[in-house]
Amino acid sequence: MIMESLVRSGIAAVVFLLLCNSQLLPQISASDTLLPVVSHQKWGYINSQGELLVDFRFESAGSWGTNKFAVVKSDGRFRLLSRSLTLSEPMEMSNSLIELSDGFIAIKTQDGWKVLNESGLPLSTLKFDWIRPLPTQFFLFGKEGYSGVADLNGNILVRPAYDEIVWKSGGSYFLTRSCGDYGRISRNGNQVIPPLYNSVVQKANGYVQVRYGEANTAGLFDSSGVEIIPPVWTSIEQLNQTVFLVTNEIGKFLYYTKLGTVDYSKNLDAILVSGSQIIASTDSFSGVLNDCGKWIIPPVNRRVWGENQCFVTQNEYGYNVFDTIGSPLNAVPFADLRSLEVSAWLVKLGESDWGLLQSDGKIAERGFETIGSFGNRVKGRRDGKLVSILLRKSGEIEELNSWSNVVELNVSSFTGISRDEPVIKNPTAGGRWFFDGPSRKWGLRDVSGKVIIKPAYNDISHNLPYGLTKVYICEPVYKTNFGSVDIQIGAKAGLVDPATGKVVVEPVYMDVVLTGPADQPLIFGVTNRMTFKRLDAQQQVQNRLYTWVDVGTEKMTRVLWRGSLTL
Repeated sequence: MIMESLVRSGIAAVVFLLLCNSQLLPQISASDTLLPVVSHQKWGYINSQGELLVDFRFESAGSWGTNKFAVVKSDGRFRLLSRSLTLSEPMEMSNSLIELSDGFIAIKTQDGWKVLNESGLPLSTLKFDWIRPLPTQFFLFGKEGYSGVADLNGNILVRPAYDEIVWKSGGSYFLTRSCGDYGRISRNGNQVIPPLYNSVVQKANGYVQVRYGEANTAGLFDSSGVEIIPPVWTSIEQLNQTVFLVTNEIGKFLYYTKLGTVDYSKNLDAILVSGSQIIASTDSFSGVLNDCGKWIIPPVNRRVWGENQCFVTQNEYGYNVFDTIGSPLNAVPFADLRSLEVSAWLVKLGESDWGLLQSDGKIAERGFETIGSFGNRVKGRRDGKLVSILLRKSGEIEELNSWSNVVELNVSSFTGISRDEPVIKNPTAGGRWFFDGPSRKWGLRDVSGKVIIKPAYNDISHNLPYGLTKVYICEPVYKTNFGSVDIQIGAKAGLVDPATGKVVVEPVYMDVVLTGPADQPLIFGVTNRMTFKRLDAQQQVQNRLYTWVDVGTEKMTRVLWRGSLTL
């Protein structure tokens, strides 16, 4: 009795026959990869090691691999062969078999595809034009030219009414296409978004963006299919959980999902998100909006930026600092403001009155005539003393030191700090540097053209006022500026007299700085501790400097440049 007759008679069982085997063959394990082989026009199966596991007795044998069943032909009829070497009753089928999940299989019969459970029982009387397995309890099927979805319990979840169905996002939903338009169906078969749109794209935070009509305008749905923003916009950009930037031919506007409205009164030029707040710029001014569209910082500022969990504004009156709800931390605008690498700012409270502003609005220190910073350290001159402040990441003061042995000198004949001149690429200004192409390094010749320094430096910079050349033995990573000094981070710097070829300073410092008179320069090497070390021949003598100097007995000399502190 064949499977079709069993199904028509309502008998939900399939009788399995033991495959008689006179040979003692190895047993088949669940992990064996089985391959069909033929001998004397009879088919059997071997494993990947070449061992014969099913002897040559079938008229044909389909591929098996690691599946639970194979389709074989015996006595002119197709049957299912299991790994326990049992054969099903004959079935009206071809040798086509598809493995579904959980041991279910699909077989192709003369009337179409049928689904069987792991015991070989038919799932239902339904037959399909085609079947595609999914990595879940579902499978896609085709019927009369349309696509549908069914589960392994025999339930039709999505009726065959779509041109195409695609399983998306790890199995959380189906993307459908009908007459060229796309929609979305949940894994339970419920229509979430009807197939009316040019595209349906999953976005962040569970939102789904659609494009609609000939104008291809954009709209937004939530994951349950509720329309959040109607599809009438050129573009939609999510700023935070509840606010979107929408654009059309008129301009850029904010759409508030809490209110379900768009604010047409604010045609914005630029948007910057800071937490749940939005820094918005109009034609001329900038301010801060909350997620309900209220200006918590009015748009009367030239600049607004977020920093240290606060907002900093700049307008014609100076600088102001606000907390995240728009409350000001200062009553009077600051004349100047400098950002730090910690949660604090240097602010100018008045003439010769710089202070340290913490993110809670407290002025921790003030009264500095000049002030500067490097990393988490701030140094400045106050009441004739050099003050050094070490800050925590929070902006709180960890350590405060001051030195009273600081004197002010005013030497008008000094040339001031000299900056790096352009790299000398020809023998001018007393130098005869040359660039060696193969090694890509710089060397030096004397007046006769003899090489007195072989190519050894990756970079050079000739200092015209002093007639000396800075040399670097490795490629600088980048330059940064501390007050009036350019520091070559990542390079080891030295100093060479190009007139004689004498190495004045060995290239072991982060950088070399020259100052003082042109005929008797002061030379400082920048150490890896970011301190200035005196290197010139007069280093033991108290030389005159044009600004503030710690004249202590230590070899390390602290220099406070005019207008800003470097160390």
